[in-house]
Amino acid sequence: MRYRKNIIFLLAFALFFTGTFGLFPRMVNVYAEPSESDDEDDGEEGTTEYQILDTTEYPDEPERQPDLVSEAAVVMDAKTGAILYDKNSEQKEYPASITKIMTCLLAVEKGNLEDMVNISHEAVFGIERDSSHVGLMEGEQVKLEHLLYALMIESANDAAIAIAEHIGGSVEGFAEMMNAKAEELGCTNTHFVNPNGLFNEEHYTCPKDMALITKEALKYPMFRELTQAKHSQIPPTNLCEETRELWKAFKLTSPKSTFYYEYALGGKTGYVKQSKSTLMTYANKDGMELICVVMMCAGRKISWKDTRAAFRYAYNNYKYVYPLRGYTFSEGEEEDTILKNFYNSQSEDKLPISYDEDSCVLVKNDIDESAIEVKFMKSASEAPGVLGRFEFVYNGETLGSTPITYDYHGPMNVYDNDGEVMTVEDPKAEDRKEEVEKTNISVLKIMAIVGIALFVAFMIFYINILIKRHKKRSNRYSPKSKKKKSKDDLHF
Repeated sequence: MRYRKNIIFLLAFALFFTGTFGLFPRMVNVYAEPSESDDEDDGEEGTTEYQILDTTEYPDEPERQPDLVSEAAVVMDAKTGAILYDKNSEQKEYPASITKIMTCLLAVEKGNLEDMVNISHEAVFGIERDSSHVGLMEGEQVKLEHLLYALMIESANDAAIAIAEHIGGSVEGFAEMMNAKAEELGCTNTHFVNPNGLFNEEHYTCPKDMALITKEALKYPMFRELTQAKHSQIPPTNLCEETRELWKAFKLTSPKSTFYYEYALGGKTGYVKQSKSTLMTYANKDGMELICVVMMCAGRKISWKDTRAAFRYAYNNYKYVYPLRGYTFSEGEEEDTILKNFYNSQSEDKLPISYDEDSCVLVKNDIDESAIEVKFMKSASEAPGVLGRFEFVYNGETLGSTPITYDYHGPMNVYDNDGEVMTVEDPKAEDRKEEVEKTNISVLKIMAIVGIALFVAFMIFYINILIKRHKKRSNRYSPKSKKKKSKDDLHF
């Protein structure tokens, strides 16, 4: 009896040991619909909840910023790039699976969704086997579109590798593309080494950079569709006869969840042990679209709470202002002087000037809109084709600006704010020259065709005359003609 108890005790201890230290690989079930329960995870690599800290909001003081648990966070306006909430937003952190936002952006930007992707050995066996995947098989052929749904719904690391190899030729080549794109977008604290976010010390970013990447990705309708989808399928392939179901439970967009936020549209979760929970979400309220990124967060549930609190604060405290609606140049003497000089420098009639009347800035709700100044600026550093810019200033602080452009036809003198003259070349001169040359060539072609047509017509007309003359002569000297004439002579 004692022997049997010892055996049971040892078996129980072994099961506890293997479960605790992850010796049994995690199997991802891509066929079952996820539970809406807030006690379940979201199909990500895994998460450990830390219950010591919690998000703190101040409903009675809406202007007071919430205290987030996340070590770094940002809320950015998707239209202007303005930052509405900042907590260590430029602090380098490990992104985990929100890396896949950049992977998705490059695939949508450069790939063909109808392409068939060959799944490589690296895509299947080059990832940690207990990480998220959809069971792709070496030699399998899957449409790029289906791989993108697997990437953004199931956070499939095998799909990420397959996409990277297809778009960039290799994981290394794709990582170079990721870093080049990040630099192009103005990211300053980002370096990627893989397309899925699995841990690497040299793979990092920050909330502000991830928001910039998301801001760019949101320009593509396909990205929005992928990040808002809760279900999709991978149909049977050359190696898999079954349809693979893809499910995502994104708590902020799930009405049954206690973390539901009515203005949230979609997003991407992330988790590895070293990064803790990461989360990107975008929301839209009354036409104001915001992006929230939280990183190094102690638990998935806290990341939902932090994000919701940050959105509430931003929407409760900021608004769009449109300073140029109804604005005219005649409102300021300085503008009139510069415009007069500008037009006097032209050798032709007044040229049309244009600017975006819907240019907007984000300001705190308590700011008096009438106190926002619109300043007309012209400097020698402005690019040709741009007369200047409007700057929106409040209490000496520039909130934003928008360019003022013109359609120009030749070299000109422009005057900066100090009255100095600067000669600039027409930015469209080369284009206009090409257009003129093309027009001249077209005219010459038309003239040549008309000339040839007239020549052919003349030749036809001339040949017809010659033929008629020849016929008359032939008839005059023919025997029949002479006979007829002699009979007529005898008759008279």
